[in-house]
Amino acid sequence: TIRFSNHALRELANDNLTSIDAENVLQSPHSRINSEGEMENGSFRYRVETGNILIVISFTSFTTLVVVTAWRKKK
Repeated sequence: TIRFSNHALRELANDNLTSIDAENVLQSPHSRINSEGEMENGSFRYRVETGNILIVISFTSFTTLVVVTAWRKKK
């Protein structure tokens, strides 16, 4: 299951992106993920990115992840 924080939905909208764009980043064979993760606010967060979009995710269980924030990368 993929959930979106309110913050992520606002940030996606600010960059003219949708939740579908974020889901596509997760599914893309060209995505890169920082496998180390970063501890923030009591949970590990991971950056997942393609050439154009970066999302930050956190796992809330073995079957659920939350998109914490997202943005379009500047060129």
